[in-house]
Amino acid sequence: MIAATETKLPRLLMELPGPEGVGPFDFRTAFTFARLPTNKRLLDPSLDPKSGDATALLTRWGHLHAVRTFLSSVAFVIFVWRLTN
Repeated sequence: MIAATETKLPRLLMELPGPEGVGPFDFRTAFTFARLPTNKRLLDPSLDPKSGDATALLTRWGHLHAVRTFLSSVAFVIFVWRLTN
């Protein structure tokens, strides 16, 4: 079973739509860069952890992380579905 999966996997990745065959997996990188400004502001040493701005940034980061987690889960399901079909 593993040998069949190993030979099917590279073909599967190349058949996915998108540049270089990575299709739905491209959005993870793009979404990571979209979160970068929020991450930088959260890591700023001058940010007061007890301020309302810090709370708003953490809330925004949590929402962005939830979206990225959801999209990654969708990509994983598509990947497994394509692998088995």
